[in-house]
Amino acid sequence: MRGLHLKQRRGWWYYQRCVPDRYKSVDSSGLITFALKTRNLSEAKLRAAEISLELEEKWASALEQGEPLQDHKPEKRFQAAKKMQKKRGFDPKPTEQITDDELLERLRSLLETQAKPQEQKAVLGMVKKPELSMQAAFDRFWEHIKEEWVNQSHDQKRTKRNIYLKAIRLNSRACCQIREYSDGDSDLIRTANPISLGQ
Repeated sequence: MRGLHLKQRRGWWYYQRCVPDRYKSVDSSGLITFALKTRNLSEAKLRAAEISLELEEKWASALEQGEPLQDHKPEKRFQAAKKMQKKRGFDPKPTEQITDDELLERLRSLLETQAKPQEQKAVLGMVKKPELSMQAAFDRFWEHIKEEWVNQSHDQKRTKRNIYLKAIRLNSRACCQIREYSDGDSDLIRTANPISLGQ
């Protein structure tokens, strides 16, 4: 037996698993695939076991809370938290902007209905607005232009996506180097290891 949820492609091991029927109500992913980045079967088995355990915990938690797993993403959690505040008649605010009097009103509202933990955090403004990472911004951009690639093959799409991602990584690295020298002598900014976008 090679190992549970393992599949080998060109010598590399992958984790591949269908979402169990009992969790389909909270995870619409269908087929889950991860590159385990190893050719060693023993390492692949260990990593697959860790992934399975993590997935089972996430699925069980989502099922218990009655929330789709996709809603656990930071942006969706934040938007859901704002809706919960509005539903109870409060203006969406983070904790630090809630006055003492308003805090008492929110606590009273929660106590009267025996709210679940995730709703308590939402109403009390404890769900923080997520920062927009470079990767998240790229994912939005890629989703926006996906119709441009509708007639292209999977490999063509992957190649184009990788070109964009490489440009973003190079840009991020260059920006970090500039910030590193920004507090020092201005000459250092000019001489800080330049990066060629052609690399």
